[in-house]
Amino acid sequence: MQYRDAVGLLSELPVVVVDCQTSGSRAGDDHVIELGWARAPGGAVSASLVALPDGEKLPRRIERMVGVDNAALSRAPDACSVFARFEADLADAAALVAHVARFERPFLAALAARCERPFEHELVCTHALAVRLLPALPRRGLRAVAGYLGYALDCELKRAAAHVEATQHVWRELVSRLEDEHGVTTLEGLRDFVARTKARPTGRHTPLQRERRLALPDAPGVYELLGARGEVLYVGKATSLKARVNSYFRTRKLSGGGGREQRVAELLCQVHDVRVHETPSALEAALHECELIRAHRPPYNVHLRAGDDETVAEVKVLGETVAPLSSPRSAERLQRVLGALEGDLDATLALLWRRDADEATRAIVREALQQLVERHVHPSVPAAVCLLRAVRPLDAPARGDDAGDADADAPAAGDDDDLPTVEGVLEALEEAMQTAARQWRRARWIASLEQARLTFRDPKRDVERTLELGEPCSDRAAYDRLSVLTAELKRLAASGATLALHTAERRYDARALARRLRWV
Repeated sequence: MQYRDAVGLLSELPVVVVDCQTSGSRAGDDHVIELGWARAPGGAVSASLVALPDGEKLPRRIERMVGVDNAALSRAPDACSVFARFEADLADAAALVAHVARFERPFLAALAARCERPFEHELVCTHALAVRLLPALPRRGLRAVAGYLGYALDCELKRAAAHVEATQHVWRELVSRLEDEHGVTTLEGLRDFVARTKARPTGRHTPLQRERRLALPDAPGVYELLGARGEVLYVGKATSLKARVNSYFRTRKLSGGGGREQRVAELLCQVHDVRVHETPSALEAALHECELIRAHRPPYNVHLRAGDDETVAEVKVLGETVAPLSSPRSAERLQRVLGALEGDLDATLALLWRRDADEATRAIVREALQQLVERHVHPSVPAAVCLLRAVRPLDAPARGDDAGDADADAPAAGDDDDLPTVEGVLEALEEAMQTAARQWRRARWIASLEQARLTFRDPKRDVERTLELGEPCSDRAAYDRLSVLTAELKRLAASGATLALHTAERRYDARALARRLRWV
């Protein structure tokens, strides 16, 4: 049915809200991998994964975005069975609604074509409506518009069901504005409204009141940016809460530029209030920020959020226990580096742990790596492939085949152009060793902060503070706290603050601490 033929009030008409998640951005070459839909107003959401055509694979970047892998898609229903369910709910709908209709429609048409079904439906685009009804909003993506209109899109992954629920809310709110502000009450009137109004975004308005942010204290502390329901969207620290929070609302940031600026603009569309916690110093603000991020897991904070891996780890390196490492994964990587080089480079590897490693040291390392290469080369396999066998444990888990089988990694015919160069793999080995060295040095430094005491005077506030740095680093929360402390110590030492750090090993003043932290 064309939506212009429907009769009745816009707010009461049965429509179907739809969302597609896809394997890429080009309909025809890429495919729908998840379809979600719901009747509006008030209908329950239906969603299903959709199996890919035979031979097609989901790119890794899409797997990360949607949280679905190829194994899950291989067990998904076929496209025609999913489309048949969708088409049954669409039969008597007055219209299809999607947030970005120009993206969704070609994928829906391609899905229908796979099932040898026609697809002649027009789509109402809530993004096009938002551009016209909310022209001053800096961003008009689904998360931004839904948050501005009071709906928190909680799902961090791109999933169809969550997007359908958000679009239902956006549709309901925009229809209300159409009726109240423009007198548009029918689908025909909606079509005329879109045709005669131009999209002229200005990008200047956000829901947080200017008076609220200008009233914030000019003091160090932590701020929480809150959504319409009081949910924490972002946690940050500041030497001046007033200056930092207001800095987000400058014209340059609201206008959007690169990826980070666009993400900031999207966040600001959803911020309805701000909560602040004053602290005696910027350093203590940073430590409190770490605690709040772990407690709330705000969607716009990337670092320091509590995750599935909440442990620290240790590993034996040259007979010495190295701990704490940030996670078992980092410990495994360090162990694999050592396993690949064990018996060949112990003495040379030890040189890299030194903080004064120079060009002469790197020359010694390169010579030892060359000797390692010579010992691993098999006469029937190109040297670069033997090197690749040596470096593989540094970059990927073992595949379960016999690493000692010289023919297991022999190149297939026609693969010669894809082989790495000997020099390239040597560089990868050296880089892996340098990374392992940094892991070791950082672990030793973090361990030295356990039970340490810090006395400092921040030059900006001229207040002396003493902090006891806590219990042994036995979990990821303590590790993150000491990592944040390390970053703040670097800042303090560089700023010329007066400080004294007492560890079990020694006492550091600002100059000695700056020298020590150059290598952490």
